[in-house]
Amino acid sequence: MTTTLAVVTVVLGQSVPHRHADGAGVLASLDDSGSEKMAVDRVPGVSAWSFGMRLCITTSSGAALITSIGPTVSVGTGYRFVGAAARTFKPTPSHEGIISTDGYPPPASVVPDALQNAIGYRVTTPCNNDPTSLYTELIVGLAVTSGAGGGWRGVDVTYTYNGSTYVLAIEFAILICGDAVQADCAVPG
Repeated sequence: MTTTLAVVTVVLGQSVPHRHADGAGVLASLDDSGSEKMAVDRVPGVSAWSFGMRLCITTSSGAALITSIGPTVSVGTGYRFVGAAARTFKPTPSHEGIISTDGYPPPASVVPDALQNAIGYRVTTPCNNDPTSLYTELIVGLAVTSGAGGGWRGVDVTYTYNGSTYVLAIEFAILICGDAVQADCAVPG
């Protein structure tokens, strides 16, 4: 007599997060920096960089809770992700957001605010164009590991809002110059 065992897998309550472009969901970046990428040149004595981008919410209530940070597309093998932090602060002419800076975490002389882990950070800052209003910044750290360089072509920020999961796709490349991204760098090779 033979016995046949059938295995049925049922997945309950899990769904694919809704992916949206910047400005098309609750969490947004709305960075109008005029640049779609930041490529840093390798310099002696610097092994990591911090890349900053604005985060805000498009609704008047609640909070977006960040649950993960990653690349939309990873390019090159000469880099590694070293961390993501967040801060909320009141900008002044001498205390602004960063686009990129040497080191991760960024030095206190550049970012004097206390940084918190981006995972678990609650974004409550409303989106607006007032340069004096509260500003929330996501800071992603990448380190160079070889001459190939590389980085992220886009930043995916997964978050929850009102019990649902979403992915904000920020179309901003963060790159460390090297063989893998020569066309993106001011001084190829």
